[in-house]
Amino acid sequence: VRLEIPPLRQRPEDLPALVNLILQRLAHKYRRPVPRIARETMARLRAHAWPGNVRELENVLERAFLFCDGEVLAEVMLEEPALDAAEDWPTLRARVLDQAERQFLEQALRRHRGEVRAVAAAMGLTPRAVYHKLKRHGIEPARYRAAALDDRDEDAMLSP
Repeated sequence: VRLEIPPLRQRPEDLPALVNLILQRLAHKYRRPVPRIARETMARLRAHAWPGNVRELENVLERAFLFCDGEVLAEVMLEEPALDAAEDWPTLRARVLDQAERQFLEQALRRHRGEVRAVAAAMGLTPRAVYHKLKRHGIEPARYRAAALDDRDEDAMLSP
């Protein structure tokens, strides 16, 4: 009997269950609580091609788990595929620009504490255009507003 399982990229509906299973195993292995996974992080995991299949997913999650300092797994470092000589310039350029745009949006949201109007003004765009970019990248500004509130609460507790 031969059992063929399609690659992970062909079964994205399996990703949430696999992520939860892997995080439970890691929590048991490292004797730590199972972190929740942020919605935008799951969106990034779903968007990844997973050339290394489940083994790559396990490695990515283990790195993220070990560097996670809270109850929510929010950051994952996804390996980008090596540059292929066959990859044409427009494809490479689009991929690099997309990554740069995502990083810029995340930094701007941190700087402006999740306020999309302030980010839009800083970028010279309309709030609608910024919301469109955030949606395309799976980024939720509410996360950055919540982080800003947490920072303010901490500052208030530390002040005399």
